[in-house]
Amino acid sequence: MLVARFIASSLVATYALAACSPDASETLPAGIAATPREAHVSHARSITLPVRLTITIPKRRNGERHHYVSPATQSIAIAITSDGSSFSQTYNQDLTPASNPKCTASLISPTICIVTLSLAPGRYHGDFTTYDGLLDGSGNPTGNALSANQRAPFTVLTGANNGINVTLGGVPTAAIFIPSDTTLSANGSGGYTYSKCVESAKVQVLGRDADGNFILGPGAPVPSLEQTSGKAFTIATPAPSSPSTFTLSPNPGSIGDGKLTARVTPVAETGGNEQHLVIDVTFSQGICAKTFRQGFPNTVEIANIVTGPDGNLWYTDNAFGTGGVGTMTPSGAVTEFTKGFAPNSRPWDIATGPDGALWVTGSEIDRVTTAGVVTRPNSRATLPLTIVAGPDGNMWYTVQDFNIGVASITTSGVLTKYPNPAWTSTGDAPWGIAAGSDGKLWVTLPRSSRVCKISTAGSVTCYSPAFAAGVAASPRAIVSGPDGNLWAVEYGAGAIAKISTDGVLLAEYPTNISGSGNVDYQGLTFGPDGNLWFNASHRTYMMSQSGVMYQASHDNGSSATSIGITAGPGGYVWVAEGTAIARLY
Repeated sequence: MLVARFIASSLVATYALAACSPDASETLPAGIAATPREAHVSHARSITLPVRLTITIPKRRNGERHHYVSPATQSIAIAITSDGSSFSQTYNQDLTPASNPKCTASLISPTICIVTLSLAPGRYHGDFTTYDGLLDGSGNPTGNALSANQRAPFTVLTGANNGINVTLGGVPTAAIFIPSDTTLSANGSGGYTYSKCVESAKVQVLGRDADGNFILGPGAPVPSLEQTSGKAFTIATPAPSSPSTFTLSPNPGSIGDGKLTARVTPVAETGGNEQHLVIDVTFSQGICAKTFRQGFPNTVEIANIVTGPDGNLWYTDNAFGTGGVGTMTPSGAVTEFTKGFAPNSRPWDIATGPDGALWVTGSEIDRVTTAGVVTRPNSRATLPLTIVAGPDGNMWYTVQDFNIGVASITTSGVLTKYPNPAWTSTGDAPWGIAAGSDGKLWVTLPRSSRVCKISTAGSVTCYSPAFAAGVAASPRAIVSGPDGNLWAVEYGAGAIAKISTDGVLLAEYPTNISGSGNVDYQGLTFGPDGNLWFNASHRTYMMSQSGVMYQASHDNGSSATSIGITAGPGGYVWVAEGTAIARLY
């Protein structure tokens, strides 16, 4: 059996059928001219023409792409029928030098067999099938069908050297999936592990015949590749010049397991059946990153980040004296705006408003258009910390003054403050803020380890979730999850908390990050993949909604703390890393 390799022999057969003119000794019946013309078959007539069929069987060699028949071919079955008459004839032949004197071969040349058919002028259809076994005692082929063309038309003319080409289609018995490099590596369980940090990988889908040869070239079965489980890949359509080569690109956030199904569909003329193969793919657990460092001011201190209404990333530059906001396109083009900010404003948080502008916290609230125009809607909106768009169309923010705690501002600048005993009597100023799935605003109180919900009318209800660390939990950043619950970082305990909109602690997931007591937990967000992404000091981590921490993390390569994080353009997670912005998946 030929060892299967990508460049192994194909099962494409080109048969040259040449019908010669009658010999001078032959007499043409009346009505048949000696000039080339077409005639219907009438085998009651005495004239028949020799039709020569030359079959070339290649040597079993690696490194060649044969375009004739499989090296395993040992016999052929030929059934000829005519158009317009009941004529039919079968011509079965062995195709090895040992069994057929019309076949010749040498150590270096292919086997060439001559089959001569006697046919009257006319139109015909031929059924050609090759086999890997010799004829039996009754003259019938044995073994496996390797290639076929069941309805190949041809015409025999008088007075002409007739020649036709018949392309046989390979008959696949299996679909084969072949990675072209180490991007996909066999994992020992019959599947593959994909190194997802590689942007793309090429694979081949080929049909293989009963003798282990790949079927390539004209007459090869049509390959296809589809994703039948998960949404891990984008599969590019093969180029016409390489119909069996597919390009896989991992989608952002790809992780876990997925399935691909490879199919090979034989050309209709073979009468063969489709073959398919299911491929299990597991992504290597890791966080992949592309870091953008060019174009930022030398003094930049990127704090927080958000996806703007224009599809670009918008960030705050917290640098003392030179801060402002900036925008970066998904491809990395940076523009920074400082004009219009108060001296030493030190912008901190940023959120997209319902009016299509960016709203920024710093020494006060600023509004920034996507053109970079900065205005100050209300000069009394001072000491803001974190900000979010509320369900009422206003911007809500926490205030670094426990005598106020929470405030809202309309897009036209009308300010409302919400002092409440929950913070005014305890000196526990709210920190993080999120719009909950219940239509309320939720804030964290890190000093007392509580969470509070606020209606858009200003009604406040506070809860003390049963954190394992008690008041030492110190929840800070908070987001609303795709499951409708609130998710918060326990800054003091090194854990992620899942809290219902009734204020009940549903789950608590320790991060188990080394040195958690000294880890600076900052922003968190849910990625397009449904996982929770969060920053801890100079690293970014990923956790599933069931609390599974993925082993790998992304290190920003500096001692600076990564603060802001957002789900952004392209289906990626984007992280503010002090002097750079990273795209993660």
